[in-house]
Amino acid sequence: MRLLSLLLLLGLCCLWARLVSTAVITIIITIRTTVVVVVVVVIIIVIIIIIIIISVVIVIVVTVITVIIVTIVITVIIAIIVTIIITIVVTIIVIIILIIVAIIIAITMLIFLIIVIITIITTVIILPAVTLHSFTDPAVSMDLLRAVLQPSINEEIRAIFNKYMKFFQKAAINVRDNVGEEVDPEQLIQETCRSCLEQAKLLFSDGKKVVPRLPHEQAVPKRARQMDEELNRRGSPIPKKRKGRPPGQSLSNDRGVSGMAAWKLKVSEPVRRDGPKWDPSRLTETTTFVLGSRANKALGMGGTRGRLYIKHPHLFKYAADPQDKHWLAEQQHMRATGGKMAYLLIEEDIRDLAASDDYRDSVDLRLEELKPFVPPAWMTEKMQKHMETLRCGGDVPPPEGPPEP
Repeated sequence: MRLLSLLLLLGLCCLWARLVSTAVITIIITIRTTVVVVVVVVIIIVIIIIIIIISVVIVIVVTVITVIIVTIVITVIIAIIVTIIITIVVTIIVIIILIIVAIIIAITMLIFLIIVIITIITTVIILPAVTLHSFTDPAVSMDLLRAVLQPSINEEIRAIFNKYMKFFQKAAINVRDNVGEEVDPEQLIQETCRSCLEQAKLLFSDGKKVVPRLPHEQAVPKRARQMDEELNRRGSPIPKKRKGRPPGQSLSNDRGVSGMAAWKLKVSEPVRRDGPKWDPSRLTETTTFVLGSRANKALGMGGTRGRLYIKHPHLFKYAADPQDKHWLAEQQHMRATGGKMAYLLIEEDIRDLAASDDYRDSVDLRLEELKPFVPPAWMTEKMQKHMETLRCGGDVPPPEGPPEP
């Protein structure tokens, strides 16, 4: 564009120069005087300058107009291209949205069709068969009646338990006072209520089915089972009062009879004390021990007194003497209580029990409750002698107080 303007400018200049030179020659030939020649030359020069200025202005104006026109054309072209691109993108997005909506509508219609088909099949085929089965199956009919009456039955059972709850609460508090603060009375009451419900099933037993018992009831002696059966025949969960005997004394003596029977059962059962677990050499200065109460809790037996020792009499347990209990209290392994009995068990034996089939999948397993410790050498030596005595058939020394839970 600029080259064209320059060529145009040069052409104009040459044209004007030729015209001017021709005019000058003509004037010089015509006019001979010097003054006239000078004046004419000056006029010609002025005219040439004016012509050059006009030519430059014309070139500048033409250049500006050309640039403006080109800019406008380029802008229009870019706007058209952008508009076309935006239109294409919007069209593609609208098409994609329409496809997605169509897919969602198709899936919804398919789900609706499946629901309609299932409803038709259920109404026409399954429901009549189930209804016919419900009317012809006695067990289903009775279970429907039981489901209707169950809320009322539950309320009446709760009222019955509330009637005797004061006896359970007193007994649980008494156990806590005798054993220690680690006993949970509420847990004891819950276990007792469940045991009552299990025993109540015997009222509706046909003599063929075996009623399941709670784990700690499997170790109850024959005398205690006879008392339960006698109470079931009477239809009352507590024994009748005897003349001249207060109720508290009756409960206390009955509990004492049951405890004596359990103690005699444990003494009469043969306990094997052989094998590597009863080798005194396994007790070294690095052997870790746990308190019996913590082992009871770790295996999920925290609410029942002595349940661990009854269920697993083959375990080695060491009854701590006053010197041992003093050390245990100083090390804060137990509280400094008076005549409370403290048993020590080997941590390895408890963890072996926890890994057995009886406890591996138990939801009540709490091995973090063990809190093992290493006793001093003099205490380990006493436990070695105690194990050797028991292994050789020696008698277990009588406990100094109530057994530990």
